[in-house]
Parts: sequence; C-alpha cells; structure tokens
Amino acid sequence: MTPNVAAAAVEDFRETFAAVRREVAKVVIGHQAAIETILVAFFAGGHALIEGVPGIGKTLIVRSLAEALNLSFNRIQFTVDLMPADITGTRIINEAPNGRRELVFVPGPVFAHVLLGDEINRAPPKMLARDAAPARVEELRQLVRRVLVAPHIERYAADLVRLTHPGSDGEVPETVSRYVAYGASPRGGQALILGAKVLALLAGRVHVAVEDIDRVAPAALPHRLVINFAAEAASIHPPEIVAQVLAAGQRRRG
Repeated sequence: MTPNVAAAAVEDFRETFAAVRREVAKVVIGHQAAIETILVAFFAGGHALIEGVPGIGKTLIVRSLAEALNLSFNRIQFTVDLMPADITGTRIINEAPNGRRELVFVPGPVFAHVLLGDEINRAPPKMLARDAAPARVEELRQLVRRVLVAPHIERYAADLVRLTHPGSDGEVPETVSRYVAYGASPRGGQALILGAKVLALLAGRVHVAVEDIDRVAPAALPHRLVINFAAEAASIHPPEIVAQVLAAGQRRRG
C-alpha cells in the first residue's frame, strides 16, 4: 500500500465510520460511547455483547446501524426450547398448482447481514454462524486487517491478557489474584488488536498505538473474565478488575 493510497483509504474509512455514526445518532439519542464500541466491533469483524435493562434502545441501535449500512437485519428471541431449525431455517412440503409436492427450503433469521440475538443467555449452547458481508463492508474490514502492529504493541496486548490470570508471572494486580478464577483467553488478545486497528484508522493512522489498546481494553476484556465467589461477595465486577490490569500494564510498560 503506497502512502497516497493508504492516506486515501484511511480517510475513506474515517468518513464512512463517521457517516454511519451520524445516521444512527439521528434515530438514537445518546449512547454515543456504546454506538462507537458496537461500530468498532462490527468493522473489526467481531461480535458485540450489549447488556442493559429493557427499553433503552439496544435493538434500535443495531437496527439503525444495519439500515445506515444498507444491510439486512433480523432479530432472534432466544428461548430454552429454541431449535436449530428456528435459526437456520427448515424444509417444508409445498404443493404446486399442478398438484405435485416438493420440498422447499424456508430460510431462518440467520440469513441476514446483521443478526441480533435477544437474551442469548437463554439459548441452547453452540449456535454459531459466519456472516457473509456485502462487498463494501468486507472491503473496509480488509483495510482494518492491513493496519500495522509493531512487535512491542503485540507484546503489550499479550501482557494485558497475561495480567488477567491469577498466578501468572509478572506484577499481577491484587484484585486479579483475589477475585479472578479464570483470565482472558488468547482470543482476548486478538480482540484487543483488531479493535485497536479500527481505532487507529479512526485516528488517521495505518499503525496501532499503545493508546488504541488502552481504549479498546475496557470493552474487549471484562466479559472474558470469570470471577470467583469472593468477588461476588465483595461486589467486585470485571470492569473494575480490567481497570487495575490496565494500570499494571502501563506501569510495566514504563
């Protein structure tokens, strides 16, 4: 990628991101931080876990994002008795005008560019699908993948993940040692890098900086930690632990 092409591609990405954010903001009042985090996850090619009480616009945000990008949208209401066919679709017997009967496939809600799973905590396990994004979205995601990451940035992301594990080498925060049962998996590091690449493009850069990792960590790591009973008893929550991990990582970095 030549400097001129890189600059043009980065500017195009920033304009597209800003345009989508403006369109969503026309429909959803407030929640700007949540909207940006969801967009970062989307352009990184990942998933976003949206939590909140009913009626605050979670579905509206996701639907508005799909409409802003001219993508199809579907919603699944997860229940304990949900069957795979309820998501992927099923074959039914259809009687043609000539009297012949044939099996016809009726696609399920998973056949959409943007899929919202409501109350996934009620869902049967292992219901996964790979999205098939339109060419324009895939083009922007490929640009994200091409953002450069220096070795010291990769080491920093790996250090943050390692610091979420109790008993690991290094200056593990006391909150991790006392309150974490299981730390983030290697996928946590991948999420840090991919999210940071999106933030780098938004800042007009084709390389990831340390501050990009720091900004994405509060969204990429907390839900990957498994806390123990002592944490629940002391009302200690994963975001607080990740804040301590970030502080420790920054001290180690100097």
